[in-house]
Amino acid sequence: MVFALVMASRKLKPSFQAHQIIVLTGQPIRKLIESRNHSTRMTEWADQLADYGLEYEPRRAIKAQALADFISECCSRPEDIEIRESWELQVDGSATKSGSGAGLVIIPSIGDKMEYAVKFDFLASNNKAEYEALILGLQICITSGAQNILAKSDSQLIVGQVSGEYEAKEDNMRMYLNKTQQLIQKLTSFKIQHFPRSENQQADALARMASSAEGLAPRSIIWEVLEQPSINSLEVHTLNRTDTWMAEIIGYLRDGFLPIDEKEAEALKKKAGWFLWYEGDLYKKSYTHPLLKCVTPFEGNYILREIHEGACSSHQGARTIAGKALRAGYYWPTLKHDAEVLVRKCPNCQLHGDIPRAPTNQLTTIQAVLPFDKWGMDLIGPFPAASGQRRFLLVAIDYFTKWVEAEPLASITDKQVQTSYGETSSPGSGFPRLSSQIMEGNLTVGQLGNTAPGSALEQGSQQCPDPRQMVKQRLQTKLC
Repeated sequence: MVFALVMASRKLKPSFQAHQIIVLTGQPIRKLIESRNHSTRMTEWADQLADYGLEYEPRRAIKAQALADFISECCSRPEDIEIRESWELQVDGSATKSGSGAGLVIIPSIGDKMEYAVKFDFLASNNKAEYEALILGLQICITSGAQNILAKSDSQLIVGQVSGEYEAKEDNMRMYLNKTQQLIQKLTSFKIQHFPRSENQQADALARMASSAEGLAPRSIIWEVLEQPSINSLEVHTLNRTDTWMAEIIGYLRDGFLPIDEKEAEALKKKAGWFLWYEGDLYKKSYTHPLLKCVTPFEGNYILREIHEGACSSHQGARTIAGKALRAGYYWPTLKHDAEVLVRKCPNCQLHGDIPRAPTNQLTTIQAVLPFDKWGMDLIGPFPAASGQRRFLLVAIDYFTKWVEAEPLASITDKQVQTSYGETSSPGSGFPRLSSQIMEGNLTVGQLGNTAPGSALEQGSQQCPDPRQMVKQRLQTKLC
């Protein structure tokens, strides 16, 4: 009992702190908690409960009227069950061009009515289908424990042969009749009656459905009852009762509820300082605007659509309609994002808006303040082998003056590039700062050969494309 009280205080900590709690119990919990002769665990629980100032009172007696009302509301008598003398079996068979099948309606002596449809995977005439339906119905009833059966069929031939009024002349009919009589011998009593097809509509519908079904897979039918015509029914709207972004803030400002986690509770207190609960509505405080009414994203979408494409709309951009929504006195956290999504999905804005010329990726700014201060490097080739098996060319272009430096290489390995850089990086010649940064960063040959779009190497190779082509054309013959 004490542990249950401790767990309740942990789960409902805001309520225990905000209200005076009275514990109604018939157990001596108060004496147990205030006693000093108990275990360490009980001492810890007593210290936790002492912070809330709980009061203990004996459980009050339940009045007799309340107990009687409870019994009358919660206890229900079982309905009277109708007990029939025998099981009722309604059968019907159907044979069409698309196939054949049987329909069974079984009404047990106790319980609900059962419906059964069977699809035949063989050719059968109408009389064979009727016999198959009767045999299947008898087998199901016997398996379920039936002893007295009243069978009904709309086939006068089958009823007459089973009752002995007609004679079965064909071999197939005699075989079906013998099978039926073998099943009848297992019953205590059996009767078969003929009734019109107009009274056997349910079994006939099941048989027709089974015979006209495509394939042999079982079919699932959804049953529904319309109480009135669809043209007279009213539109039903669904309500979304899930928590919104305002739920935690409203719970704290209105009821004082806080999360169990101390960090989450502290963050919620700081966040709630920007909001105000007034007359059933939540408002957001602002520096430059009056109180902004807080709405859900669904309501905010309606507000943005009214501003963007309403009666007085001008199909303005996302930043403009977001500002208009704020000036109109509304707020929700995803205001700017929802405005951007709305403008992007607007058909008229996409059809009649200006075509954007801005690049898809952000440009990398490269500042070249002094001549020969920053260079871009690139590799071109391969060329026909020259002296020393030199087939590649390492080209450096200055960002500021577009000055070109070139060095032939036999291969484009890291060692070759570093060796060429060391020979040409003396003061006053070669490749200054950018090349030294590339070498110090351990740039591999794979990175030099496969530059990503927007990288420094690609931009370096694009700084002066004409000199690079010129160098390639003029030196091609000299390196051959």
